[in-house]
Amino acid sequence: MKKYMEKTKNGIFPAVFLLIIMILLTGNTEQEQTLQKQLAQEILRLRIIASSDSVQAQEQKLKVRDAVTTLLNPLLEDCQTRSETRHMVQNMQPEIVRTAEAAAGTSDLQVDLRQEWFPVRTWGSYTVPEGNYETLHIQIGEGKGHNWWTVLYPGLYLSEAVHPVFTGEEGESLKQILGEDICDFLRYPAKTKIKFRWL
Repeated sequence: MKKYMEKTKNGIFPAVFLLIIMILLTGNTEQEQTLQKQLAQEILRLRIIASSDSVQAQEQKLKVRDAVTTLLNPLLEDCQTRSETRHMVQNMQPEIVRTAEAAAGTSDLQVDLRQEWFPVRTWGSYTVPEGNYETLHIQIGEGKGHNWWTVLYPGLYLSEAVHPVFTGEEGESLKQILGEDICDFLRYPAKTKIKFRWL
């Protein structure tokens, strides 16, 4: 009987421990998914895809990036919400197309607002989780090259979109827009996972 009890105990405890870990990990994933969906409702992204990975195509992509961000930057300063930003982008779409075509030296472009899946990306000192986000999509040619992306709204950092730098004041502004939980999720993803895992 004693040996049977020991065997049972030795078999049950690891199984129970494994089950607890699986439940905690599942809960953590659900929390992350919830925050990602909340984040997706609050931001608007910009993606520019090169026609290929040739040096010429990548330089062409960067010319489009510079021209489009120069066009949008002063307009974004007047946008106080994601809805306003989206409305501005829709109204400016013909001008965005003309600007992108002039910079690219071709009319073989696709420019539209769409839902797109993104992998995990670093944005300054923040980590934006993978998921679907509404995006101003600019594709040059066949769009088979590497892409460049940034965040149009909140547009606090588009003027430094290549290498955004977050000051304390800008971080506080972002927290007011997105909320503390989402900002913590973006700034400290590993810490957020641990926090949720043991709630």
